[in-house]
Amino acid sequence: MTRHARILALLVAAVLPLTAAASSPGTPPEAAATSFPGLPAGLAGLAEDMKTLPSGTALSPDGEGGFVLPRLDGPGYWRRYTADGRRLTWRVRDEKEAKGWGPWKHEDQLQQVCVDTEVWTGSEWRHTGTRHDKTVTAKEGESWLGRTGDRVMKAPVAGKVLTFADDVAATLYTGLAGGAQVLAAQVGDRDLYSIEAGGSYAKNPVMRRLVDAPGTLVRLTPAARRRLESSVRASRARALEGLPYPIPSPVRREIVAAPIGPKEAVEVLKDGYGAGTYGKRLIAEGAREKGWKAAAYSAAGVATGTFENVAEGMLNPILWVMLGAGHAAKALTGANAAVTTATKTAGAAAGATRATAAAAWWAPWVFKAADNTGRVVLLTAEARFDQAFLAKAAAAGADAIYLFVLP
Repeated sequence: MTRHARILALLVAAVLPLTAAASSPGTPPEAAATSFPGLPAGLAGLAEDMKTLPSGTALSPDGEGGFVLPRLDGPGYWRRYTADGRRLTWRVRDEKEAKGWGPWKHEDQLQQVCVDTEVWTGSEWRHTGTRHDKTVTAKEGESWLGRTGDRVMKAPVAGKVLTFADDVAATLYTGLAGGAQVLAAQVGDRDLYSIEAGGSYAKNPVMRRLVDAPGTLVRLTPAARRRLESSVRASRARALEGLPYPIPSPVRREIVAAPIGPKEAVEVLKDGYGAGTYGKRLIAEGAREKGWKAAAYSAAGVATGTFENVAEGMLNPILWVMLGAGHAAKALTGANAAVTTATKTAGAAAGATRATAAAAWWAPWVFKAADNTGRVVLLTAEARFDQAFLAKAAAAGADAIYLFVLP
């Protein structure tokens, strides 16, 4: 699950009760005529619609003098009556968009959001236009290469070995980075390195099993916790922008300002700070800049992301076994080695071990590297040099280093 998907999942759990709370004190249609006997002229059409709305439908203020009709099956509202007499209706159309070719072909699931605008003529609503509001990517599709790589990682025996090896690499990488950040906090900016170390340890597989979310947060300095709180609220605001239906301004403010739970805080801490985040943070900074600054930040982000990917990969025990067994096989079977039954047997065992480790290392890599390279080519063909392109470029750069540097 992607970072935004996780944030959205947490938000939906928070949004639904808040949306219901905003709707519950609303005005039912049958009471509207008496509750609002002096509706402004601009809302005369609303008074007429109240006669035909389903029983139990409640209105909520939009914070700008108008009203909205909340959705019953999710967060947000589907219709808005503005104070100047317009009726805006949101429509969401699900569609699939085919991209790529051959083994890189995949389908993205999109939601096309359109808004119909109507004005009240005094006796009926007159349609004045439809505009496209936004396109929401509900789910990014996987290519055949990506799906095959996932199946390799989920294989009954090999998948567990590969996952364990990845966890070892992540534990060592984030542990080393977090340890250095803890030491830096003793001599440098304590608050800065506190949140960076917290982010590194939040991603550490061993620490996640040993320390719960509140235990992770208690290690942060007060200033670091305040900074994390601001990041959580900013993530909520961005996630709300990714919803297909709009949220009334008062409810939006209430959601963003709602109390923050430990799990949500750790989710943002893990994805926004510490080891493995510096490349994407530089890329994001480049997206906010213009001109040479944007190019400099983007280039630095790709280089840093490549380094981070390679650094973690180099700590994978499968790689150690592959390289170590390869050297052992050469030493036991080389020209200067003593030719005995024992050395032949040991050499054959070392060679077999290296072959097994090499298969475990390169098999998932082949699919992943081919998929990353194809995505870079596809995004280049689409002239999409955005954050997604730069992130894929960093991953492809790491793949190239593995290919041309490892024996």
